[in-house]
Amino acid sequence: MKKTSVFFIFTLILNACASLPSSTTILTKEIISEANNRHQLNIFLIKKLYLERMQQVDSFIKKEYTPSVISNYQKLLPSTLNYQKELPNIISSILPVINRKRDSLKNILKEEEQQIIKQLQHNFVTYTKATTALENLITSAVKLKAKENNFLNYIEENTETSPLIKDIVNQVNNSEKERNKFIAIEKLLKN
Repeated sequence: MKKTSVFFIFTLILNACASLPSSTTILTKEIISEANNRHQLNIFLIKKLYLERMQQVDSFIKKEYTPSVISNYQKLLPSTLNYQKELPNIISSILPVINRKRDSLKNILKEEEQQIIKQLQHNFVTYTKATTALENLITSAVKLKAKENNFLNYIEENTETSPLIKDIVNQVNNSEKERNKFIAIEKLLKN
C-alpha cells in the first residue's frame, strides 16, 4: 500500500512538472540520508528512554519498595521478640524475592523496548524500499529528460545548418507559394 502511494504521488509530481531538474536526484539523496539519520536518532532515543525507565525501577526498588517491605515485615513480628540479631538474615531472605520482582519489571521493559525497535526497523525497511524505488524513478526521469534535451538540441542544430534540409525547406516554401498563386488564379476565374 505504501509503495502504491509513493508511486502514485511520484506519478502526479511527474505529470505536474514540465521537467525535473538534475538537482532533484541530489535532493532526493539528501532526503533519504536525513531519514536514515532520523531513524538512527529514533532508535537511540528509545534506548535512552528505556534505560532511564530501568534506572527508575532500580531507584524505586532500592529507595521505596525495599524499605517499605522490610518495614512491613518488622511490623508483623511480635514486639516481645528480639529480632534485631536476626534482622540481617530476614532481610537476606526477602531480598531475592524483591530482586526477582525488579528483574521481572526490567524484563517487561526490555521486551517492550525490543518490540518498539523491531517495529521501527520493519517500518524503516519498508520506507527504504519505497524511497529507493522513488530515487531510481527520479534518476531515470532526469536522465531521460537530459537525453531528450540532447536529442532535441541535436535535431535543432542539424536542421538549421544542413544544406539538404535548407533546400527541402526552400522547395516546400516555393511549392506553397506556387500553390497559393494557383488558388488565387482559380478564385479569380470563378468570380
